[in-house]
Amino acid sequence: MLYRSEIDGLRAVAVLSVILYHAQIWWIPGGFAGVDIFFVISGYLITTLLLNDMAQDRFSLLQFYERRARRILPALVTVVLATVLAAILLLTPSRIAALSDSVIWVSVFLSNFHFADQSGYFGPGAHQLPLLHTWSLAVEEQFYLLFPLALHAMRRRSRRAKVMALVAAILVSFFLAEVLARVDAEKNFFFTLSRFWELLAGALVALLPNRGARAPALGWLGLALVVLPLFAPPPGMVPGGGVMLPVIGTALVLQFAGAGTSAARLLSWGPFRAVGLISYSAYLWHQPVFVLARVVRGAAPSPLATATLILLILALSTMTWRLVEQPFRGARPRLLPSRRSALAAAVVASVGLFGLGLAGKAAGGWPGLWGMLHPDLQRELTLIEAVRSRPALPDESCRFASGTPQADEVLARLSDCRERHGKGILVLGDSHAIDLFTQVAQLERAPFIFGVVQGGCRPHSPDPDCPYQALPALVAEGYFELAIYEQAGFYLLTTSGHPEGSREMIDLIGLSDPVPDLQVNLVHVEKVRTYLESLAQAVPVVWFGPRTEPHIPPETLLTTGCGHAPPLRPGLAQAFGRLDLTIGQMLSKSTVHYLSQNRLFAFVWPGDFADCDGLWWRDGDHLSELGGLHFGRRADVIAAARAVVTAE
Repeated sequence: MLYRSEIDGLRAVAVLSVILYHAQIWWIPGGFAGVDIFFVISGYLITTLLLNDMAQDRFSLLQFYERRARRILPALVTVVLATVLAAILLLTPSRIAALSDSVIWVSVFLSNFHFADQSGYFGPGAHQLPLLHTWSLAVEEQFYLLFPLALHAMRRRSRRAKVMALVAAILVSFFLAEVLARVDAEKNFFFTLSRFWELLAGALVALLPNRGARAPALGWLGLALVVLPLFAPPPGMVPGGGVMLPVIGTALVLQFAGAGTSAARLLSWGPFRAVGLISYSAYLWHQPVFVLARVVRGAAPSPLATATLILLILALSTMTWRLVEQPFRGARPRLLPSRRSALAAAVVASVGLFGLGLAGKAAGGWPGLWGMLHPDLQRELTLIEAVRSRPALPDESCRFASGTPQADEVLARLSDCRERHGKGILVLGDSHAIDLFTQVAQLERAPFIFGVVQGGCRPHSPDPDCPYQALPALVAEGYFELAIYEQAGFYLLTTSGHPEGSREMIDLIGLSDPVPDLQVNLVHVEKVRTYLESLAQAVPVVWFGPRTEPHIPPETLLTTGCGHAPPLRPGLAQAFGRLDLTIGQMLSKSTVHYLSQNRLFAFVWPGDFADCDGLWWRDGDHLSELGGLHFGRRADVIAAARAVVTAE
């Protein structure tokens, strides 16, 4: 296969866009599409190699998997082992155990399914998963379990028949991606069959005659379609139509930006080629480096630190490419030169990684070893580990929550509770309302409390999975004496350079740095007010105002000590104070009542983040179970809400 230097340049565009995206650099919001570029390139290169082998009647499945093992495993094993070692030194046992669980799935190339059940690629916990990026390797390897066999089965068919078969497969996979994106977008992101069409698009280019010299303008068009979505991604950029532009653009570059074209000359620029050569190692290193750096710093790195980390990633990648990748590859590899030794080593490496992951998970992250390495931090570790999991939602006879309030069994239960206790309390909102519901249910302030509480459910950003449309009819049935609404405050704030309601507009700032000019998102507040007013036609509604959120990682206590909890960033309390005041003013003439959480609980920082008796926050903005009880004992939310309704 002839070397095409422009493909290395295209690889550089792909890997740099992913690195910059995971560095949380806001001006490249579509950088995650670099993975889609990689998929198309991979499909093209592998299909070209397979077609060459078949044309010379030397196709061998064992040879194919030997090449894949030499290409993928040495660098992957190196990075995973280095990540586990660094995690043992830097992470808490529960996070080491979670990482070990990831290693198990990585070792069998099924990590895409594992991470589909975690926080999601774009979820708030994604930046804490050192091996999240291995999902794409899993998709590729699953694809290559099937594709070589299918292509070999069609080896005697005409090129036209192969092209038609590929087009049909692309359409089926694309259609599936579009359908599943509307069912469960987060899981669809990781789903193998939803990604096949991107790899098949590259395979299709390999089957078509190369026309790079005939229509060079199409090469430039392809490059534009690759680059523009990185900086201005279309809405819902997930497998399917959302990533059509970079996929089509990559295919056009591969087909029409051949040697001698001006687009190829740009992509063949020396620095691009250099980064392209180390792109696989760079992709492997970038996520662990960023995650571990955030752990050490307690917040996202500063711009200078981010630039330093990117240089470190490129340096590690260059070393890995030279010292690990190259010795195993080529026509005459220096290490494990025979096929038998290479395949045997691949099996040993996979089994070894699986065993390492299993051991770390079974040992709970080796807490004894952690204690030996950090003997003076056992008290802080105990506090941190105690808040790691989300508190379970209470589910007693008449203190319960449901995401389907219109279901017959839920209605029957509500009717029974009303007969036994009279009208109850409705708590609704997003994950912060889960905190509230758990708090008031545990403190037994009312015998009948019903929660319609679900993470990500806020009236200002409607989601089909949220049950808000069913609530007006439900409250009209007279089950409740009072409805209390709560939601995360940062979704009601905005600032330039960040998406609306982005944690990153706070989390990206150092713990001692002032926050930017956070403004109240009046549009979002107005939408919430309008929705709550629709409920207020049938039941008194109280908006339990957003609390000041510390946005401090629990692990920060390992640096400061529990007796010296970190203070809030300068300006953060004032920003939430302005939000609190603005909502109160906007509701002053509304049928919706307002209860300030900040005034009710009278937060005092830094003591209300943690002390040596407890850590009150599970993460940057959610209360721990102990925190809910801690603040709940200060004041009775239900009694205060009733008082607000009565007073007004």
